[in-house]
Amino acid sequence: MGIAKKYRLYVFDLDGTLADTRDDLKTAFSKALAYGGYDALSDEEVVGAIGRGAAAAMKKLTGLGDEELEPYLNIFREVYEKVCCDNVRLYPGAAQLLRRLKDEGALLALVTMKLRVSTEKIIKHLGIDIFDEVVAYEDSEKRKPDPESFNVMLEKYGVSPGEALMVGDSLTDIRYAKAAGADCCIMAHGYAQAGEIRVEGPRYLLESFEDF
Repeated sequence: MGIAKKYRLYVFDLDGTLADTRDDLKTAFSKALAYGGYDALSDEEVVGAIGRGAAAAMKKLTGLGDEELEPYLNIFREVYEKVCCDNVRLYPGAAQLLRRLKDEGALLALVTMKLRVSTEKIIKHLGIDIFDEVVAYEDSEKRKPDPESFNVMLEKYGVSPGEALMVGDSLTDIRYAKAAGADCCIMAHGYAQAGEIRVEGPRYLLESFEDF
């Protein structure tokens, strides 16, 4: 089943939702972890760490504390800014959906845990720099799943929670939408496990953007 209603505001996640970014993230995480003599990462380890920002991912991968993480994060950010567009790809139908929603007069937002410099490089590289609002990691002290940035957008554009849809791929995205009182659509092609997603009960669970 597709999306049952039209919304005024569509809020998209980036990693695992609009684009597959895992290969370039793996490169950057691996370079950073090599600094501390850690073993090479598997794809499963990378996917399992994505979703709450680089610091949370690095902490999960290493078990280190905040102060110890700083040199690793510096290496990660330096490398990722250079390689973030090397292997990134849009999921099928993503660009077409964004353009269709834009043509229909909807507001489009992107909320990501990436730094702004990498986010802007990626969306320009992919040809999807058409968002009315982009919220990157450093743009809000309270990040997903805290609804602060969602609530700010609702107020800014005069949209009620019931007129907004979060499109993501993770538990964090579901909780972000629920905390703001908005509906959520989860894309099954993303990085989360289907079982844990169903437990949280998003309003929509789609296999691909062609089903939107």
